[in-house]
Formats: sequence, C-alpha cells, structure tokens
Amino acid sequence: MEHFPIPFMKSNTHPTAPLIPVIFWHSDPVLPDETVVLAGADFTDYAFMELQIVGDPQGEDWTKVTPSQWSSVSLKAVIPATWNKGIYACRVRQGEVISKTVYLNAPEVWWKQGEGGVDRASPGSWVRLFGKCLDLEGRAAVKL
Repeated sequence: MEHFPIPFMKSNTHPTAPLIPVIFWHSDPVLPDETVVLAGADFTDYAFMELQIVGDPQGEDWTKVTPSQWSSVSLKAVIPATWNKGIYACRVRQGEVISKTVYLNAPEVWWKQGEGGVDRASPGSWVRLFGKCLDLEGRAAVKL
C-alpha cells in the first residue's frame, strides 16, 4: 500500500520556512483581568499575543501580552486589568511572523427569530437575536 503525505496537516510545508501561527478558535466573551484562550496550530515557545482595543483612539498601538500557558496548539494570556470592556483585536507574533487577526468580544448573531418565523417579522411586531457578545455593556438595543 502506497502512502501519500496529506498537505493540509501542517500550515507550513517547507522545512526551513518560519512557522506561521494559525488561530482557529478563541474564547469570548473575555473581560479585563480575565484569561483568553487561543486554539490553533504552529505556536512556538517564543510566541506571544498582541492585543489592541478596537475603536479606542488611545489604543492605536499593539500591546504585547506574554502567555501564561503555551503549547503548539494553544495559548492562554490575561487581558490587561487596566483596559476597558470592549472588542479587542488579537494576533499571535513569532519573531517577524504574525497570524491573522481575530476579534475578541465581537458581536456574533447565530440566528434571528421574528413573530413570522425565522428571518420574518411584520411592522410593529417583535424580533429576537440569539448569539454571543451581543451586550457586553448591558445597553444593547435592536434598531430596524
């Protein structure tokens, strides 16, 4: 029986290429002074997270956050305690190589339901949204 390599098993196939970290899941919601977990691939022992507060004019620079726990497929780090609640841009840096950015606490609607069924509502009736990170501040309102 002949065996063939499966090219998608590693995110980097060239033996001398730097490992490019890949994030495929992150925990949220996550608040200041709480731990965020990243799951992915090709994290090295010198990887660290870079975080940025989205929409904060004072938070234009990336903040280096050293992981409290590391493996090749998971990183854990604490959101800075001095930060405000909000949406955080997050990426993993390994030397000069950077992962794609993910957004922690970004609202994500999983489905919507109106009095007329899924995706259907009449004027003056009700609509409900279901998902995660829809109301971090306790002031969410649906506007149609």
